[in-house]
Amino acid sequence: QKLLRLFPMTPEINPDIEIKDSPIQGKGIFTKVPIKKGDAVWISKGEEAQEEKIYTDEEFKEFQKWCIENGREWDAVANGDGTHTAAISDREKHPGNYGNHSCDPNTDKNRIALRDIDAGEELTADYAQFSTKDWEMTCNCGAKNCKGIVRGAL
Repeated sequence: QKLLRLFPMTPEINPDIEIKDSPIQGKGIFTKVPIKKGDAVWISKGEEAQEEKIYTDEEFKEFQKWCIENGREWDAVANGDGTHTAAISDREKHPGNYGNHSCDPNTDKNRIALRDIDAGEELTADYAQFSTKDWEMTCNCGAKNCKGIVRGAL
């Protein structure tokens, strides 16, 4: 008789990608190989299921408040129609969430390369493209065109 052991699903990180300390903030996603403009970049697969939900603006504020009060991290995207797609997210189980903002991003919100990317570069996106107009953050990207304060565009 076989003994079946259940282990939590560990994400398989793309072998051409690594998570390491970022000069922008905390940890970031870096490519080990060159990426051509227009190529889709996958970060990991086999991640633990993440239950996403669509919230109205008011519900999303309550969701954020609950997460803060309970010490939970979340991942969210503004949909541009008064709703947000969000989920509680443990970065260790969702490596894609290590993506940092840049005012001169090299990927779009769907992780499509906006230009040729050299090996060793951090993969970044412009958070303004998927954040609401009432959202802002201080930027640490260091790009020549850095805005200093990033404000949502939706």
